[in-house]
Amino acid sequence: MSELWRDLALCAETDPEAFFPDVRDKGLEAKRICASCPVQRQCLDAALANGETDGIWAGYTARELKALPGFIPQPVIRESGVDYVELASLVRSGMTDEEVATRVHCHPKTVMRWRRQHGLKANRPGQSGVAA
Repeated sequence: MSELWRDLALCAETDPEAFFPDVRDKGLEAKRICASCPVQRQCLDAALANGETDGIWAGYTARELKALPGFIPQPVIRESGVDYVELASLVRSGMTDEEVATRVHCHPKTVMRWRRQHGLKANRPGQSGVAA
C-alpha cells in the first residue's frame, strides 16, 4: 500500500497537538476531524498493521486500537519485504489467502499465519474477513 494517502489526510492540515492529547483530554477534536477524513480507512489499516500506540489514528485512541481485530502488537516477526498494511486491507476486502499472497508477493502461509494471529477465518470468494 502506498503512503500517498497521508497527503490526503485531514490531519496533515491540522495542528498535530490535537492528535496527541494529554491524559485528561479524550482527543475529541481529533476524533471529529477523523470522522470526516476521506482516508480514514487507510489510516486505520496503517495503525492496525503498525501497532500504533501513540496518538489518535483514524479516530481511535491507542487503547481503542489495541481492542480492534487486526491490531498487531509490536514487535512482530515478519516476512521481509511484505507490506502488512496492504495485506491487512486485502484480507478484510474478502480476498482468499492465495489472492492476497499474489498481490503482496509472499507465500500463502504468511497470509494464513497473519490471519490466524488476528482471529480471522479464511476467506472464500465473495466473503470478507470475519472473526474466528
